[in-house]
This record gives sequence, C-alpha cells and structure tokens, in this order.
Amino acid sequence: MKINNTAITEPTTVKWIFPKEKGINGNGKKLYDPYYSVEMNWNFLSPNDFNVLMTAWQTMYNSGTASVEIPALNGSSYTTGTYSALIDRPEYSNYNNMFHQNVKLTLRRIVI
Repeated sequence: MKINNTAITEPTTVKWIFPKEKGINGNGKKLYDPYYSVEMNWNFLSPNDFNVLMTAWQTMYNSGTASVEIPALNGSSYTTGTYSALIDRPEYSNYNNMFHQNVKLTLRRIVI
C-alpha cells in the first residue's frame, strides 16, 4: 500500500465506507453521494511509520489531493487499486512504550 508512491505499513484493518443515500429519483432509483471513503486502522505504529502518515497528510494539505494505492473495492486482499483522495489528519489514542496506539487514517472523496 502506498500514499504518493511512498510505502506505508500494512494496516490492521481497511474498511470501505460506501456513499450515503441522498434520496430517490423520479424513476424510483436511489441516488447516492458520488464519493467513497476508506478508514485504515493500526493497533500500533512506530514513530517513523506514524511520521510517514503525517508527512502524507501535510503534503496533501498543501497540494490538494493524494494518490493512494489501497486494497481495491470488492477485490481480494491481493488486489489493489490506485485512487485520488483527500487525507484526514492521522489520529491516535495514546503514545506508549515508543509506539502510537490505535492509529486511524481516513481517506475521503474517492471516486470509483
């Protein structure tokens, strides 16, 4: 997995978040927001690995969007896809024994 061609530590979990339903059109079909999100979680990350995520966020914050290579939607665990995304600031619950714990990184505005 990569963010802006920089490898990141494999997350403990990766969860695709499907677009929210906006309503129903005149033909009775459901309408959805156009964007997906992905939430990645790590139980523990070293300071260096966490810094990779922070640098990716700071780079995206200044440039606009990031290129991410992540597990493909509805693909096997061995299939990845490359998408354009916005990156939320990485979060963690606490820092203990030289590791960031319960790290979460959310990628937003992914178009499939």
